[in-house]
Amino acid sequence: MDHDDAQETRREAEALDFSRPLDVHRSSDFPEANAFVDDVYARCQDRMNTNIERKHFKVVLLDLYVAWLMHPDLKIAVAMGASAYKPKSRYNALGISKKTLDVVWLLHDAGLVHVKRGFHVRSEAGGTGRLTRIWPTSELIALFKGCNLNAYQIGVSREEEVIILKEDEGDRIEYEDTPETRQMRQVVRDYNDLLARHFIDIRQLNDPWIERSGGSRVMIGPSEQRVHRVFNRSSFSDGGRFYGAWWHNCPKEWRREIFINDAPTIEQDYSSLHVALLYARQGINYYTDHEGDAYQLDTPSFLATPQETRKYAKALTLIAINAKTRRGTFNAFRSQRRKKGDQQGGSFKDKQLSVLLDGIRRKHPLIADDLASDAGIRMMNEDSKITEHVIKRFTERALPVLTIHDSYIVHWQYHDLLEQVLNEAFSMVTGMTGIRSERTGVAGDLTSWDTDKLPQEAMTRSRGYTDRLLKWMINGNHGNMGERIIGERLMPLLREMADE
Repeated sequence: MDHDDAQETRREAEALDFSRPLDVHRSSDFPEANAFVDDVYARCQDRMNTNIERKHFKVVLLDLYVAWLMHPDLKIAVAMGASAYKPKSRYNALGISKKTLDVVWLLHDAGLVHVKRGFHVRSEAGGTGRLTRIWPTSELIALFKGCNLNAYQIGVSREEEVIILKEDEGDRIEYEDTPETRQMRQVVRDYNDLLARHFIDIRQLNDPWIERSGGSRVMIGPSEQRVHRVFNRSSFSDGGRFYGAWWHNCPKEWRREIFINDAPTIEQDYSSLHVALLYARQGINYYTDHEGDAYQLDTPSFLATPQETRKYAKALTLIAINAKTRRGTFNAFRSQRRKKGDQQGGSFKDKQLSVLLDGIRRKHPLIADDLASDAGIRMMNEDSKITEHVIKRFTERALPVLTIHDSYIVHWQYHDLLEQVLNEAFSMVTGMTGIRSERTGVAGDLTSWDTDKLPQEAMTRSRGYTDRLLKWMINGNHGNMGERIIGERLMPLLREMADE
């Protein structure tokens, strides 16, 4: 393969990698959505004389449209094996079956989608396979542009399963409902309904995505702001954290720039939460009985500064809490550092990491046996209960809170409420009061925000952000007629500015 061919192959691979899985819960009851589906479905029937069920067609077509709205180059990854579709599974609320594959080929034969077949890789050969990718042709894009639909008219089935149980290997498994699972499910569904009514975005982003190291992208937008809970090891006592929304994958340096309903936010998290939870299991309140930094150690000979020592000690502590063995701890640490682009940390030897781990154990002798002993899965369950309490309290007040495990983002005016609820949640799980927390975010300095910073920050919105904001004001389901009127009046002006 010559140089030009190699470059072309690489470009094609990168384009195909810009994708997301087919969402089998894509749904809409809006008349505009049904009219659009019926129109395209009739076009396909005229060409192919098909009797494929309309519900399968609707899921694929609407998901293609949502992906195209997010980014014209975004592709959908589709599993083309019949075994990937289990109509009677609790994780398939719409009962989508292998007929989805027929829809893909129907759209392809009708000239409405491109298809790039996936492939398998034998495990002994190394590497990874790739699912089939689909994306709209110019003909389907023309239909997208001509339809009377917007992103806020397309959602997902409310019956989508949001409480997920996985076995040791990570596969989803079925389970029988209990009063506890029903209660957890209701909390998540109410929370998702709340999130769907709010505008959550990053003001500097012209395009609705964040570029990550390695070239991957975190897509943002209304279709990417719903969550689910994942429990592990076939047990509702292990894991339980919340995942799924775009801010869960948002790099930390971008999180401080998140705006909610066009207002700045603060992020607050517990200091050394998993360390504090381990101490709580010993009947000790780490926050009130210990002073100083949980991760600051004497600087070893292979590190240069106390700051560098703290950074690596913190990373190693958190990994050790979640790892089963010392060797597993060290391997996971090096892997994490390499993914972060930290070649120094990624090249530490076991002997050097042993010095750090032993220093951590000496600093925390009461929880030393919990390090590299698989304690993390239980700590995740406890921090998920804390997060559930925070979500419930804010949802009761119709206020959005964005959770990232033990970190929480809210509209800047609700920082006092957040601190109060964080104290409540810690007390509920541990029986202890008094926490230490850290506040960050663009509105972290609250003393001058509303007087000095607000006019300045209001001028730094990107055009893409402003466009998305106005679309939400006009089309979002927030129910505020004043917002809709303002958005409708400003949109022509924004379009005029964009054309200049």
